[in-house]
Amino acid sequence: MAQIMKRAAASGARYDVRAREVLAAKRAQGVRLGHRSVLSGEVVARIVDAHRAGAGWSAIARQLKVQGVSTAHGGSLQDAPITAGGGA
Repeated sequence: MAQIMKRAAASGARYDVRAREVLAAKRAQGVRLGHRSVLSGEVVARIVDAHRAGAGWSAIARQLKVQGVSTAHGGSLQDAPITAGGGA
């Protein structure tokens, strides 16, 4: 049983190394990994400006929710209530 566990661990370690190598190669080719944001540059600029002006993340999120702006991945802010900081 111990030998099976050692083999499984070694196999997993080889997989991890190979996965890291493949991802590094993709990054080097300029491939963008992970989720892509669907927010427009205008919305991103509004968020950054509001935060720099002192607005908190929850306040910004509430404002975007009222305006009907979707999440960075295209979902609706109404799908997940904003609760950070004991929000509304």
